[in-house]
Amino acid sequence: LKPYPSVADLAIQFGLLPLFYPIISEFIVRFICIAQIYLYCFILMPIAWYAWLYQGSGNANFFYGTTLAVGCAQIWLLIEILHLALERQYKKKHSLQPFGDTPIKQK
Repeated sequence: LKPYPSVADLAIQFGLLPLFYPIISEFIVRFICIAQIYLYCFILMPIAWYAWLYQGSGNANFFYGTTLAVGCAQIWLLIEILHLALERQYKKKHSLQPFGDTPIKQK
């Protein structure tokens, strides 16, 4: 375990994300929210690191807070994908209406 994340830590997770495209396309709003958390963290991380090491005006807790937010976003993304995949599988198995499909009206 490393105390601070790197880009390589997220490479596997983001590399496998296209495999779940059918799930992500149906619930895009949740994934946009998670993507915003990643974006904010990756903007704040270099700022906190610079303030901590070069300016001396910050401390390690600022940078650690952003790494905690990245970890929470990773967990949230994993839970969302697993939950939506299992729910989709359950609905297909029990012949319930899948996500995003509109009911077919029979005459």
